[in-house]
Amino acid sequence: MNLQENIQIIREMMGVENTRLTFDMKKLLDDNIIFITQGHDLKTGKRIKPEIDPETGELFDDSTNLITLYNIIKPEVGSQDAIPIALKHPRPDKIDYWQQTQNELVDDKYNQIIKSIEMKGGEINNYTI
Repeated sequence: MNLQENIQIIREMMGVENTRLTFDMKKLLDDNIIFITQGHDLKTGKRIKPEIDPETGELFDDSTNLITLYNIIKPEVGSQDAIPIALKHPRPDKIDYWQQTQNELVDDKYNQIIKSIEMKGGEINNYTI
């Protein structure tokens, strides 16, 4: 049983209804509907600096951005000027992270994914699990 299934079972037990779809993030990435990039401040274009793991003392670089096709075509004025810079630094190796944490996306980002699928002319159900 995967994380998404466990979350759904817990929500059902608690009586919490989840109306969100569970996306196949790899398919969205493969079809250029979402883009996973190295973490950047999308206002300034500066890369988010790697951090030191407090347990191992090693440097790790785990920061990523999830950019949607909608973000690219209709960026928020002044707040996403650095999207072109971030897109030059893809991180497809982080797809599993985004697959597992997609229920934590803010509503705006979730809705951008839906709008991006529609912009691409796809059927939303073709991108769900």
